[in-house]
Amino acid sequence: MTLTRTTLAVGLAVLFRTAPVRAQTREPLCTIARVRRLLALSDFAPAPGERMAFASFPTSPTGTRPARAAALLPSVRPGGSSSASPGADATGITVLRVDESLAVVGRPEFVRLPDSPRATARMPVAVSVENGILVLARADDTLMSFVVPAEGPPTAPTVVATLPPIDPAHTSPSASPSPVAHGFAWLTATARDNATVVALAGTTDGQVVAVTLRPDGRPTSMAHVWPRRVGGPMQLLPLPNGPLAAFVGRPVPGTGPRNEQARVQVLVHLDERLEPAGELFATGFAQFPFATLARGRSLVVFQWSETQGLAIATLPVGERRVGEQLPRLWTAVPPIDGAPAGHAAALGTNSIAYDSALYVEDNGGVRLHLAWLPPDGVPVIRRDVFATRMLLGTPPVSLAADDGVVTLLAGRDETGSALDAVHLHCELVTVPPRGPSD
Repeated sequence: MTLTRTTLAVGLAVLFRTAPVRAQTREPLCTIARVRRLLALSDFAPAPGERMAFASFPTSPTGTRPARAAALLPSVRPGGSSSASPGADATGITVLRVDESLAVVGRPEFVRLPDSPRATARMPVAVSVENGILVLARADDTLMSFVVPAEGPPTAPTVVATLPPIDPAHTSPSASPSPVAHGFAWLTATARDNATVVALAGTTDGQVVAVTLRPDGRPTSMAHVWPRRVGGPMQLLPLPNGPLAAFVGRPVPGTGPRNEQARVQVLVHLDERLEPAGELFATGFAQFPFATLARGRSLVVFQWSETQGLAIATLPVGERRVGEQLPRLWTAVPPIDGAPAGHAAALGTNSIAYDSALYVEDNGGVRLHLAWLPPDGVPVIRRDVFATRMLLGTPPVSLAADDGVVTLLAGRDETGSALDAVHLHCELVTVPPRGPSD
């Protein structure tokens, strides 16, 4: 593979001087250590756009814990009973605990959420807190929370916020002006010093609901709706000891390579009421899926942009603001093909940042690409690290391992619905010196 560097301007367009990879005797290498099926899920049936969540339990005072983390998958349990619709399927979240080696601990538990139409299945977000993992999920116009402890059953779901009725002033002339509730289209949350969790949830017409939660999932105060609307989905930045900030996918004229709405990611700072404060910053990232992680006093942002490659920015984090820096684009030859199916980042040992991306090819196959970014080096991009015929149900989740990264894939193949773990082992290997003709 040949890597070239570019500076990424708004829309991923401005390229500058390239430099070929030189001969060396030590090269990074990432290979598949093993692929394991963690769980067969006969009741796993997420709706389009749903996602899987994964979070780690806090370390106990004794330094031991029976489970390392929990995976949470939006699920449908056939044959559920309901007073409103007896015999209807029950929608909710499957909780799966795993240990340090990703072996399943105990039995999966199904957390049933209030009944709602199948078309608006759940969208979980998981955040590590002092007493376990706080889970947020939405059902139509309702936002709920529950806590998963390292041992014992999850707590019962509690409603923490609801949407107000539709404002007729924001409906089209042909739309019905009746004040009925509408649903949440996106949800984001992050922890603040393990003492509180802040969350934002929004609708397709730009309404945003903000709420702050205690570690037990109860709101610290009543949730409130922003007085102004936003142009697109938001993602809170994982800065537990830094300022409150988020990315907003603001629409711009034009379309993407697959006729999707063109967007630019705008950095917005938030005040203590979780409302926009100060000036906005156009980050240079476009509408493609992106992932973020905190590394020291920096925020690392990854975004794959199909034919152009991988854009990376390292934003300095101060006490009050996140610094501004346009990303660089690292291209791979040949370009990456297919439609993005999501990607996720994880911080491994020695402060190495990993980012795994999945692309669905036209024939239905799924390919996993991996980027490996050391703290003071250039990224290593490995195309086609892993391929699968699984029909993905949700975007992937990545978590760090002692010698690399593990990517979790949830979906359906010829054997049925399942959750698989792909363990990627990364290390520096010695290679023979290369001559001028290599």
